Amino acid sequence: MTTKNVWRTLITGACLVAAAVVAAPYVVVALISESHIDANVPSSQDFERYLVRDLQSYFQSRFRRNVVVRYELLRAAPTQGGVAYPKYYIWVKVFDGATLIEQGAGRLAAIDRSRFEVMQFLTQREIVTAPAAVGQVFPQGLVEDIVAKARVS
Repeated sequence: MTTKNVWRTLITGACLVAAAVVAAPYVVVALISESHIDANVPSSQDFERYLVRDLQSYFQSRFRRNVVVRYELLRAAPTQGGVAYPKYYIWVKVFDGATLIEQGAGRLAAIDRSRFEVMQFLTQREIVTAPAAVGQVFPQGLVEDIVAKARVS
C-alpha cells in the first residue's frame, strides 16, 4: 500500500467517524420519538373509538349537553417533539342532533395508548377573526390549510 493510499484510507475513516458522531444524536432522537409514539398512540383497532369518545367527552363538558362529533385528521401520522406526548391535529365539527353548533381546529395528545386529551381548540370564529393565532398553536405546515378551512366552512 502506498503512502497516498494510506492517507486516503485514514482520511476516509476519519470522515466516517466524524459523520457517525454528528449523526448519532439524530438517530437517538428518532428512536426516542418512535418509542414515545409506540407507547402512547392507541392501536389501530382502538384509535377511532378512543378519539371519538374523548372528543365527545370534551365537547359535552364544554357545551353541557350531549353532542355528536365528526373529525378529520389534518395529518395522518402523529407529530412527535422530544419527550412530549405524540400530537394529532384535527378539524372537528360538533353537532346537537343535526345542527352544527361548533367547528374548529384541535391539537390533541395521545396518552398511554388509552386516551386523547384536547390540548388546544380554536373555534372557526377565532381562526377567522385572528388567523395569526393559528401559527402559535399549530405547525406552520398546517396553518394555511386551517385558515382556509375556517373561511370556507
